[in-house]
Amino acid sequence: MVTGAAGGIGRSVALRLAAEGYLVFACDLHEDRVEEALAGREGVVPFGADVSDRGQVSRLVDAAVARGRVKALVNAAGIHRPAPFLETVEDDFDLLMRVNVKGTYLPSLLLGRAMVEGGGGSVVNFSSVAAHHLTASSALYGATKGAVLSLTRGMAVSLAPHGVRVNAVSPGPVETPMNAHRREDPEYVKAMIDRVPLGRQGRPEEVADAVSFLVGEGSSWMTGTVLEVDGGISVLR
Repeated sequence: MVTGAAGGIGRSVALRLAAEGYLVFACDLHEDRVEEALAGREGVVPFGADVSDRGQVSRLVDAAVARGRVKALVNAAGIHRPAPFLETVEDDFDLLMRVNVKGTYLPSLLLGRAMVEGGGGSVVNFSSVAAHHLTASSALYGATKGAVLSLTRGMAVSLAPHGVRVNAVSPGPVETPMNAHRREDPEYVKAMIDRVPLGRQGRPEEVADAVSFLVGEGSSWMTGTVLEVDGGISVLR
């Protein structure tokens, strides 16, 4: 199961896992967006659900489990509302917490129970370089991604005895539709690239590579780990 599957990174993850032979339940807020993003791809089942709504997540999990044992969950759904801290608004705080944190918690809770009953599995959460290397406009977003890091570690310890591994990826600036409008500003792009030792933005496929590793058997002795996929930004903290 991949949430946020209509977005740049989520879409790449869904396509990568489907290409590896998984049957992928690809979830986003609106099913038609998933269908458009993944148009006719084999091995993909589009599903519309709000990951912060328990009832909708429950229906998603029931539909996936009805098709067989679910091996992995990738919590890629997330949003960003950049603003200097004193210009932030409470509604954005609530929205970011609901989607980025609760939207990680609920699928992990409900599908995690099914994974335990099925003998184990792998959960991959999405944090961000913003959890520890912030800009002046990323306080709220960074707070939610810091919460995802703590949630990942707590889940890993709690679920390890049940054979469920929980890890996270922490991407840096990646070329996605979420930041497309900001990439039109040359000053923004230069400031962003200047923070990256490898000197460029990442590609969604490069993050999907890391997710594929964490889902697969190559990471079978890893849990509670955070993979920094950020072009070296984390080295500078």
